[in-house]
This record gives sequence, C-alpha cells and structure tokens, in this order.
Amino acid sequence: MNDDETAIMGWIKDNCSQNTSLADLALDTLLLEQGLLDSIQIVQMVNFLETQFAVKVDVDDLVPENFQDIKSIVALIANRRS
Repeated sequence: MNDDETAIMGWIKDNCSQNTSLADLALDTLLLEQGLLDSIQIVQMVNFLETQFAVKVDVDDLVPENFQDIKSIVALIANRRS
C-alpha cells in the first residue's frame, strides 16, 4: 500500500465508521455500495483530499465512479496532480 492509499484509508477509518465495522476495509471495498460514504462524507473527503494532497477537485469530479473505492480515489488524485 502506498502513502496515498494509507492516508485515504486512515481518513475513512477515522471519519466513516458510524455503525459499520471497518476491520475488513481494503483498497477495493465498495465504499458507496456498502454505505461507508454518503454525500456529506464525500464533501468532507474532498476537503481532506484538497488539503492533504494539494489538489483541486472540480465539481465535474464529483461522480460516483471517483469515490467507488480507495483505488478510484487514488486515481482521482493522480489525475488532478497531472
């Protein structure tokens, strides 16, 4: 697991564990389908991503595919960095 993945996983564990066990959280865990991320948490995560990774997440980036799992979030960060 790289630093970006570790940071995102840590944020999810710290902020999205209401009523859900995150012991089995993996890079490919379906965050939206399993109810780990809701719309408010996505906004909070965008704030985290912009601060932590010094990227700008555009409104056009706020689609389910970009927040499907940790891998897709890391891909979003990589796209915004380039």
